[in-house]
Amino acid sequence: MEPKYKISLFDSHYVREPQQVEVSLRNLAKALMMPSKPFPVREKKSLPLWSPTIFAGNRSGANAIEISCLVFDLDDGTDWGWRLGWDEYHYIAHTSFSHSEEVHKWRIILPLEEPVIATDWKRASQAAKELWDKVVGEGEPDSSALTDCARMYYRFATPARGDNHLQAAKAHKGSGFLRLDYSHIPKEEKKPRYHRWVSRKPGSKVGIEALFHNPEFRMGIASKVGASINGNVARDILCPQCGKREVYFSIDPSLPHAVLWPHCNRANKCQWWGRLEDLI
Repeated sequence: MEPKYKISLFDSHYVREPQQVEVSLRNLAKALMMPSKPFPVREKKSLPLWSPTIFAGNRSGANAIEISCLVFDLDDGTDWGWRLGWDEYHYIAHTSFSHSEEVHKWRIILPLEEPVIATDWKRASQAAKELWDKVVGEGEPDSSALTDCARMYYRFATPARGDNHLQAAKAHKGSGFLRLDYSHIPKEEKKPRYHRWVSRKPGSKVGIEALFHNPEFRMGIASKVGASINGNVARDILCPQCGKREVYFSIDPSLPHAVLWPHCNRANKCQWWGRLEDLI
């Protein structure tokens, strides 16, 4: 059975909501090699884009699920000789919009034998750079593009320039698909911003610091001040400084992106922030 690849499509650079599609290798190659516009293009930002990542919602690293293709952005002028290192694998390649005779720029897409889950992409991208250095041994792929699990790429197009005859696209059939092995790279231990509060034995005293980080205590404060609760955030709290119901804080400060101290949302006009007890 011919493998299928899940990718995301975007009509423009400003679109955040992806259109998810599943395509065969043949159709993937066809879509990425054919000019995305049937005429020469003046501005790159007018082009549609694609991503090898599928998302649970808008395009963001937090919403990334899995990545189906390894993509190298090679913008440093390395010549066409890089292809010899990837002869073993199926790949699709095309020149970038600003490719020129003086500075060669390529985008190399290697469909993966198995997709990589987004939470492993940091390790996988490190293994990909190691593999590049091993099989190619020259050139420096864009590291910011390589490590970004939510990256999207402009589709191939013919620029409205006198040197547009230099643009090229190629599909190579190797002996198989790349299996990106990153098992040798240790997992990174993530430490929480705050240690979750744990109740002590009945009757024992609780320190002020522990109490301040206790979600139950913080929820009690939110209830007393008439806050509306939206997920992990207490909102619509009366600001002690400007008198507007614009103050917010997080119920559980140990969760990612939590707001520990109460803040007034009127940042440019009020700029108040303070302690929980200031709200009572």
